[in-house]
Amino acid sequence: MLKKKAKEFFLNGFLVFCAVLLSLIIAEIGLRIFLPKYQEAAEARLEREDFPKRVPNSQLHSQHPDTGKKHLLFLNNLGLRQSWDIDPVSGTRRFRVGVFGDSFVENAGMSVEYDFVNVLDYLLNSNEDKFEVINFGMNGYGTDDAYLSFLKRPVARSLQFVFYVYCNNDLMNIYENKLISVDGSGGLVFSKRGGSVSFGKAGLSKLYLTYLFLEVKGRFMAWLGPQPDRHFHREGRPAGAVRFQKDYLTENTFPEIHDTIKIYQAILRMWSKQAAAQNAPFSVVLLPFPHEDKDELLIPERIDRLNLFKLFNGPHPFPRHQLKFQYNDHWNEYANMLAAYFLYRDLEPQLGIAPRSDEWIKERLFEYYSAFDKEWFPDFSLEKTVLSTQEQKAIRHKYKALEDANR
Repeated sequence: MLKKKAKEFFLNGFLVFCAVLLSLIIAEIGLRIFLPKYQEAAEARLEREDFPKRVPNSQLHSQHPDTGKKHLLFLNNLGLRQSWDIDPVSGTRRFRVGVFGDSFVENAGMSVEYDFVNVLDYLLNSNEDKFEVINFGMNGYGTDDAYLSFLKRPVARSLQFVFYVYCNNDLMNIYENKLISVDGSGGLVFSKRGGSVSFGKAGLSKLYLTYLFLEVKGRFMAWLGPQPDRHFHREGRPAGAVRFQKDYLTENTFPEIHDTIKIYQAILRMWSKQAAAQNAPFSVVLLPFPHEDKDELLIPERIDRLNLFKLFNGPHPFPRHQLKFQYNDHWNEYANMLAAYFLYRDLEPQLGIAPRSDEWIKERLFEYYSAFDKEWFPDFSLEKTVLSTQEQKAIRHKYKALEDANR
């Protein structure tokens, strides 16, 4: 009798296990079909030898923060969010400008044509077709990841100009990642990673269910009461990193903040030096938001900087408009257009380009935006010249090339 009950118990347990497992499999499949927003986190490399990279020749799902319209992020042959494939070595026929940074460079929330990198590329090539602006940005990058991307990617050796776009959570990323430290003489020390993540954690990091659980947990905690802001990337932010960011933004001067600033400044000095060794000027771009304006004081002397906060709030030829998405803290299409304008103005004298009038730039921008579906279109307050169908196709063919090829 006892043997029979034990057999029934184990059989029922096995059936329950199979039912739960089947339910989880169905739920995972459903999430992959109907909630693709977890794809980026699930495909991020949990074990990383140096810095996280995306899978080349692949695509990710995203959507506009305000309109909710979905779009695909197509990644080129180097795993970069670019509209075209890039020769990883040769830059002899092109003057290459590299833009490094985090989500403000990658701009996953908008269609690729509105990213300031592409707009800048079009403005430069409106003078002479010999420029190539490359987007090295990736969501979640800190100064350390961006610098390692410059250091480890062969294509970076062919750059003739380097922009690093700083965001005020980049110091937190340095503190959190612990990829780079400084020795007693101020030199950079690179940590060795790999093999430190358990098999179970690595497996869970690939499941969409993991991120659904983390999101539900986050919403529940928010319902319970005020919680510190979290930047959702990979497996979320450890409490120490969240505390660090809060202390930094409230200007609490703890030793860990001071030490992280030393690492940040040492990275910028070395990055600038290594860029100069390949005859590539290096410049730090500060975002057009108040705290980044204060962070200009952290940039070491003799390193060029472009303070977009001051430039956006100064005189310029465009009507004033909000800079961020309504439902997201990232900059919107208008701010990306302004960024392209000011980066172009910064590059004009350095690249030997004859100064152009603001009206000329407005006309080029009108041409550029006219070639697309006008999900967003700026008001230039000028007489609109209609492009021919052939001209529109030529612009779209370059700046939507990967998307059109995968339709």
